[in-house]
Amino acid sequence: MPRALRFQRRHGFLQSFPVYLTQCVLQAVILNGQNVAETNDTNASRPAGAVNAAVMRAKFSTVVKGIHLSWAEALVEFLSKKAATLDELTAEKLELAVNPAGLSISADKDDVIYAWSRRQEAVMWILARKLHYGSFLPAMKCNVDASPAVYLFTLMFDVLAVSSECPQWGTFRLNAFGAKVLAYLWNHTLTKLPYVFFADWSWLEDQSTKEELPALAFCHLLASILLWNSAIDHHSLTNCKIYAAAVKHLLPKLYVDGRAIHDSVESTTLLLAECKATHIELLDLDGTFASILGLDGFFEVTEAIQNKMLAVAAAAKHSTST
Repeated sequence: MPRALRFQRRHGFLQSFPVYLTQCVLQAVILNGQNVAETNDTNASRPAGAVNAAVMRAKFSTVVKGIHLSWAEALVEFLSKKAATLDELTAEKLELAVNPAGLSISADKDDVIYAWSRRQEAVMWILARKLHYGSFLPAMKCNVDASPAVYLFTLMFDVLAVSSECPQWGTFRLNAFGAKVLAYLWNHTLTKLPYVFFADWSWLEDQSTKEELPALAFCHLLASILLWNSAIDHHSLTNCKIYAAAVKHLLPKLYVDGRAIHDSVESTTLLLAECKATHIELLDLDGTFASILGLDGFFEVTEAIQNKMLAVAAAAKHSTST
C-alpha cells in the first residue's frame, strides 16, 4: 500500500483513483516487469520509475476505451440470448448491435447512427415490454423517437416517481434483472485480470463471487452502457470527459436503503445479489442526467409508464371496493 500511495503522488492524474485500483495498476506493472526481466533487469526491478506520466496517461486512456467497448459488446451478447427466446423478435429478424460509430470512423455518420438507433430502439422496447413492463411500456414513435438507452434503462430500473414537466425529475429503483446485467458485465471485466490479483485481495474475489460492486463502478458501468445505446457520435463515445461528467452527476444520486452512498462512511460497495432487500435507487434524476447521456424521450417514456401503472392500480382498487 505505501508503494501505491507513492505511485499516486508521482502520477498526479491518478490521485483521484481509489487506492486499491492504483495498487492493481502497480501490480500489473510489476508482473509485466517480471515477464521481461531476462531482457531488462534494471527496468524490471524499478517498475514504478520506468513508467512516465505521458505513457501512463496514454495507456490508461486506451485501456478505458477498450473496457467501454467490451461492456457494449458483452451487453449485446447478454441481451441477445434473452431476445432469442422471444418469437416477436425472431419473426421480425430484429437484432441488437453495438453502435457502429464506436467501431469505425467511417460509420460515424448521422444517417448510419440514426438507422442503427431505430433498430436498436425497436429491440430494446420489445425486450423491456416482454421481460418486464408488459403493456405498461409505451412506444414513442408517434411524437418523439426515444433513445434505445431509455428502454434499456426501463428494463433495468423500476419507475418509482417521475415528472416530465419542468423541472423534469425522476426516482428509480434497480430491479433484479438490472442487477444481473450489471453483475454480468462487471464479472466480464474481472475475468480479464490475472489470477494473482484475486489471490492477493479478498475484496476483489468478493466482487466476483458475491456480486459486490463498488459505487463508482456502478455509476461508470451504467453511464457507459447508456451512452453506447444512445444515438451519439464517435467523439462522444470516446470522450472521457463525458463519462467523468456522468459519473460525477450520478454518484450523489445513488442511494441504498434510503441513505446516500456518497455520504456513507461505512461502505461504498453495492450488494447486487441482494438488490430486492437493499433497495438500490437513483433519486431525483434530472434533465442534466438525460442530456449528458443522450436519453431523448427519457422522462416522456418513464412518466407514461408511471401513469399507466397508476391507472391500473386505481382501476383495481375501484373494482375491489365495489
